Amino acid sequence: MIQGEKIALRLVRIIDVPKIFEWENNPENWEVSETVRDYTFEEIILLIDSAEDIFENGQLRFIIVNRKNHQAIGTLDLFQVDFIEKSIHVGILIGSIENRRKGFAEEAIKLAMDYCFEILMFNKVYCHIQSNNVSSLKLFKKCGFELINEDKENPIFESNSERVFKMKLWLKK
Repeated sequence: MIQGEKIALRLVRIIDVPKIFEWENNPENWEVSETVRDYTFEEIILLIDSAEDIFENGQLRFIIVNRKNHQAIGTLDLFQVDFIEKSIHVGILIGSIENRRKGFAEEAIKLAMDYCFEILMFNKVYCHIQSNNVSSLKLFKKCGFELINEDKENPIFESNSERVFKMKLWLKK
């Protein structure tokens, strides 16, 4: 578990299936992800199983936990690992509106970036953000990410967006 001031990041567990099912199947969240249909419980379980070992599967999913009440409030995903280039992609979701704009996502990203640099020894992190997701654009800029590309053709948001911003953060201490 990675501890911060307001939140902690822990690996996803089978007990998280109902909450992830709720978040992944909320059409309001589909606007900022590549999701275009509901997931089944079985698919969520497969997702959890495949996101346990970054070295084996190239991805890792953390649950963001509010330290004050110990409730799961979102997910942070590390994926598209390139061990040669020492790069990785990040995605984040704070599941419900009442937990947004409280600094949880910013702290989660910063904790994850420290983990990527200090533990995984990566030196750059990428994210793709839809042009209409102003909150995420501000969040990632605040966390030090810089815009490197704007594209209409994007491998992540195939059907949901006209434009996508690719951003990068160089990790260093």
